[in-house]
Amino acid sequence: MKKVKPLILPNKVWPFDKDEYAKLIWIGDPYRDSEKQFVMDVFFNGKNKTEKIVLNWGLLPLLRLQRSYKNGIISESFSGSDEVSIMKIKIEPCETLYYEKDVVIQGTATKGKSIIFKTKQKKSKQKIIIPIIELIRGLLAPNIFLLYRLLEPNTLAAYYQFERIEKNLNLNLFSTFDNKYIRTSILKDLLWLFENQEIMDMFAQCSMNHFKDSRLFFKWKYNKPISINAIATVVNGKIIVREIRSINTKKINEEVVHVFHPSFKKDNNNQIDKIAINTYDMSDTLLLTNEANGSTRFADELNVSELIYQDYEDILKLIREKVEREDLLGGNIVGHRNVNADHSFEKVEEVTATDTGGQAVAKAILLEKSFEDEIDLVDDDLNKLKRTLSILQTNGFINELHINISDLSNDLTKNKLFTTLDDGKTNRKYLTANFITRKLNYVEIIEFEQESKSLSTLIYQCSKNSEKLISIALIKLALENNGAWNNKELDVIQKMYNCKIIKAKHYKKRSIEKNSIYFSSKINEF
Repeated sequence: MKKVKPLILPNKVWPFDKDEYAKLIWIGDPYRDSEKQFVMDVFFNGKNKTEKIVLNWGLLPLLRLQRSYKNGIISESFSGSDEVSIMKIKIEPCETLYYEKDVVIQGTATKGKSIIFKTKQKKSKQKIIIPIIELIRGLLAPNIFLLYRLLEPNTLAAYYQFERIEKNLNLNLFSTFDNKYIRTSILKDLLWLFENQEIMDMFAQCSMNHFKDSRLFFKWKYNKPISINAIATVVNGKIIVREIRSINTKKINEEVVHVFHPSFKKDNNNQIDKIAINTYDMSDTLLLTNEANGSTRFADELNVSELIYQDYEDILKLIREKVEREDLLGGNIVGHRNVNADHSFEKVEEVTATDTGGQAVAKAILLEKSFEDEIDLVDDDLNKLKRTLSILQTNGFINELHINISDLSNDLTKNKLFTTLDDGKTNRKYLTANFITRKLNYVEIIEFEQESKSLSTLIYQCSKNSEKLISIALIKLALENNGAWNNKELDVIQKMYNCKIIKAKHYKKRSIEKNSIYFSSKINEF
């Protein structure tokens, strides 16, 4: 991590005497405070007492377990009396196990849950213990952007998408993706997640666990060994990892990625790391404000830095694209989006140590102004859904996606009204799609051309053997009811085929980005 300017907690927040060392012994799970910011309870053990301080989640990069701090300067820590050294450790997939234990935090009556991963060296069989917080900030969320997205389940598609057109891989960064994050190191992190589905699954699992249980935890799924450099100490023959310093030789297979962002229209520089961004006028020493005991305008500058060094092995070239282009899907033009539209967030005079834009997305109330020019101009509901599902697959939310678009058949019913559009001549089309969810469930979607109708999209879980029978039954039901769903008859189909059916509503002006968030939340029900 790059060197930062001294960051000091106010005297009324730092509860220890001048020049007294206090060891950081506990970092709690993040939660929302009364101001709706994500904060964490942090415990320090001093000479005669243990005290809790509430700090903003964005300050996690500065915190190191089992290291000491003094005079409220949390940007600088000191090693203790333990003998520590930097070790190169390999995490073996078949030897990595999850353990959790109820504990009482030293010097307090506060209860907590200690979570670690146990692994062992393949040759020496020496046991290794790694705190989960080190793997979260070292492997799952190695930059501040991902660290905040970890607390917003299923929202990555609101910030960016990978899209492969023939042999080219495009990275579309939306207006919600703040300029300060457009750095080669951060974009490589996103690409590495994209190329490593197991890590993405662990990220999603950890995010959803926090959403459901207010706790960050995940099970190990990565099937490749990972090499790390870590500060560690040996206790009773076991290696205890105190701090991961780097993740070694992370391989990226792509050679060229074309990057799009609305801000690229503003300057002529084609280098990713030389984009003009707003910076704050920081003094030599930064005093934290009292909000959340640890909020500061310093954090937005901190957000640009990496938490733990990532050693990438690649020949990757990131190319900034400034020209307007038509978005393609499978080689076919499905609509136009002005990727160079000028979007900006409203300037805020007093900021705290939180993530720009993230709060609104987390609450599912994305800034409408930010998306005004990004509303998809495709009136074709089928292509819009097709593109939405493709984004979810590209970002690893669903797998094994198959999509089919066909004309409605006149053979299924005597009622011919719904088989054509309003002109009475053009055949109405419908879309069926099936895929595998993260929970390995088989799910299908059926959607009809709307025009003057307003027929909800149906999403249903079923077996592969019954999918065709269910889709035929649903098509026949839509035809017989002239483009409407009869709830009683839907219940009959659910009972007959032992399937679960849910509805997804239509909003014409919902952007592709919002549509991806909406459908990911619906699919997550399976």
